[in-house]
Amino acid sequence: DAKFKEILNVDQKFGLAEYIAANTSHTFKLKSTIPPLREIFVGREDLIEKIGHTFSSGRKALFLRGIGAIGKTELAKNFAFSVKSLYNTVVFAAFSTTLRDLLCDDHAIEIENLSRRPRETTDSYFPRKLDVLQSLAEDHSILLIIDNFDVENDPDLKAVMACGCDVLFTTRCSHQGYAEIDVGSLPQEELLSLFSQNYEKTSGEAPDEAETPDIIR
Repeated sequence: DAKFKEILNVDQKFGLAEYIAANTSHTFKLKSTIPPLREIFVGREDLIEKIGHTFSSGRKALFLRGIGAIGKTELAKNFAFSVKSLYNTVVFAAFSTTLRDLLCDDHAIEIENLSRRPRETTDSYFPRKLDVLQSLAEDHSILLIIDNFDVENDPDLKAVMACGCDVLFTTRCSHQGYAEIDVGSLPQEELLSLFSQNYEKTSGEAPDEAETPDIIR
């Protein structure tokens, strides 16, 4: 019949999968992804509270800034666990090249019933997936954590920040004009506690309290 001929023509020109994908409506659902927490986490309660206050005050994007290995990632993960009951979905994604590549990565940010079509370019898929994410954020509370955003800028930064989600970045770079929280070293007392707990976990015995301050200094 006429419909069959239409599908056949589309299949010959563009591919049947593309036709079906373009002409089928789906219910989309963003999948939560939070990596497991480290067994030992000390301090940072003040920063976790500050992050929560930033988002609850209406800010939709926040940068956790600090040097490498200072604890930004674990801070972001612990914040996510502390507030996950307040969000319908929490997504943790590691930045690598560009925000466009990250958003188009269906393993990093997975939306049920949405995937890249055959021969669909990143430049075509990005706005389509962003539109779906924005529509989901209209009806759901979403926390998107983008880890290791260690670049000063990205062409799609404003678009991602305007997607309707609460977006939390961890970064080594300054992003002037946006909300930032500096993540510094732990106070000496908390460093001692962190070292002692890790030492005891790995060695099975408590460290020498007299020598510990010199070790971590």
